Amino acid sequence: MVFEDIAHGHQWTTGEVPSQHSTFTKQDKQMEKLEELTIKLQSIKYEQIELSAILESYTKMDFYNRLNSFEMMKKVHKQVMSDLQKIPWEISDALNKCKQMIEENNKSYNFLHRIGLPDLTQLKNNVHVLKLENEKLLEEQIALQETCEEVKKLLKEVQEKISDPCSEQHQEQEEENLDERPKNLLKQKELITQHRDLAEKMEHHFSVLEKRSEPKSEGAPRTTSGNLQSELELAPAQDDSLLQTELLQQEH
Repeated sequence: MVFEDIAHGHQWTTGEVPSQHSTFTKQDKQMEKLEELTIKLQSIKYEQIELSAILESYTKMDFYNRLNSFEMMKKVHKQVMSDLQKIPWEISDALNKCKQMIEENNKSYNFLHRIGLPDLTQLKNNVHVLKLENEKLLEEQIALQETCEEVKKLLKEVQEKISDPCSEQHQEQEEENLDERPKNLLKQKELITQHRDLAEKMEHHFSVLEKRSEPKSEGAPRTTSGNLQSELELAPAQDDSLLQTELLQQEH
């Protein structure tokens, strides 16, 4: 039976020695390593060519130009070092400015807080007062609604009473009371006339007592009796006028 090595084109039979297969694998590995080394060698050659080109370009530069570039590098280095030395001073200056700004902000905040605090408290008080007023208004509104409902109920009751035939009896009773009122007024008038008669009698007794008194004191009692008489005469007239007006109102 014949076996073929597809990669390398080798053929052997089952009767060959197995050591030959191991030698072939070693040779394959060596060939692979050789290929890797050749690739690395080519890359090294390319790098060598690039470095040689850079070296040639540098050697072709003028010596004066190289000195100038060195001086420029020294100046740049000095500038960088001076900038580095200035950095701590700049940091300290920035910190001082930050502190000053913080102090100014604190002062302005305290000033504004002092000015705005009373206004804020006043606004809070005003808000509290407005809340209380709103609560009172709501309570009043509720009370008004309740009274309106009560008034509506009363109106309904009145309408029912008016429509009810029993309300006619109530109206008749009211008319009877109105008829009796003039009678009561007449009774009051009679009482007033009785009081007037009694006052006249008292005046007569007073005049009798006045005549019995001494003649020196005649002037003063007469004046008092005259005033009393005028007042007693005016009082019944006023009462009569009041009664007449009330009677007229009842008639209308």
